[in-house]
Amino acid sequence: MAEGIVALRRAARAQARLPGRRHYNLGAAYRDVGDLDAALAAYRRAAELAPEFADAHVDIASILRERRELEDAERSLRSGARR
Repeated sequence: MAEGIVALRRAARAQARLPGRRHYNLGAAYRDVGDLDAALAAYRRAAELAPEFADAHVDIASILRERRELEDAERSLRSGARR
């Protein structure tokens, strides 16, 4: 596993002031290395911790759209828009 991902995983566990941001960054790192399952899980955790964090909802929808899970993608976007 890339050193950057290991560091981000540690930071996500720390749950400092912006827990949603930390998980979002972890999701972006996973996405960069092509691990969409891990990216999706991290983005979902970010959205759970910070429901108002629209970027997390958008990136969840983006991955779901790539997978052709269009109804779930739309649901994620709507969920983010309601916040």
